[in-house]
Amino acid sequence: MSTLSKAALGILVLSLGCSSMSYALTPEEAKTVQKVAVEFLGSTPESTFLIAPEAVYERIQSSAKDYVLVDVRSAKDFQAGHIPTAINIPYRDIANAQNLAKLPRDKEIILYCNSGHESTKVLSILKMLGYNAYGMKWGMMAWNVVPSTAATLKAIATGTAGSYPLEK
Repeated sequence: MSTLSKAALGILVLSLGCSSMSYALTPEEAKTVQKVAVEFLGSTPESTFLIAPEAVYERIQSSAKDYVLVDVRSAKDFQAGHIPTAINIPYRDIANAQNLAKLPRDKEIILYCNSGHESTKVLSILKMLGYNAYGMKWGMMAWNVVPSTAATLKAIATGTAGSYPLEK
């Protein structure tokens, strides 16, 4: 990653970390962040760095030591139940220096949340920072289908399929 890319990433992470501040960048900062985003998104593979829950389960069962599993949900959600071996770093706190220091650069980082939305945000940031990161596809919804999640999945599958027009 070039020095320009690293500077832009620093600006981006700082902007995302300051929730009480405006996210507006100066025109020069915006150009730098846009350049890094184009480079990053242009190099993203079709798989978008996702890993199936089955593959995560197999790694846990094999006692593999080449990865770190990170639950990016809230501490409350983590305490209510999490995937074995996972550590908890809530997604809003992942870019803090002390939390990044917990993530090894020589192992795969596998992220998960409830549905995949928050972990995908974190995945993008970690990838731009140079981590070998992956997101677990569909998060906890795919790991342990609880009744409310099962109802949600059923509603998605049957409630809106084919309801909206497409333009070609």
